[in-house]
Amino acid sequence: MSASTLNFDRAESHIVARSADVSVTQRRIWISVLVPLALVGLLFAVFWRDAQPRMLLWLFVGYVLFGLLEKLSYGLAVLAYKRVVRKLAARVTELESELARDSNA
Repeated sequence: MSASTLNFDRAESHIVARSADVSVTQRRIWISVLVPLALVGLLFAVFWRDAQPRMLLWLFVGYVLFGLLEKLSYGLAVLAYKRVVRKLAARVTELESELARDSNA
């Protein structure tokens, strides 16, 4: 079964090609853990010196923006995975109906 049979676009073909690559998920998990830990470290460093409201505000804004981008990329990835699954399910249904039709003939 080729990607052209399923009419995958470029992004969907990329998802299917990398579907067995666990390192992508591991990298996302690592980044999701690393950023909050880095923020905690920065907060400790800022409070150790002197808590400056502007510095705390920028740290907070950066953390919120990173969280937003992380959630957005996760949501877009889920939507792409769902598109691939729907196309694969439709193709399986098509093949099963062809098999049933051929066995009845």
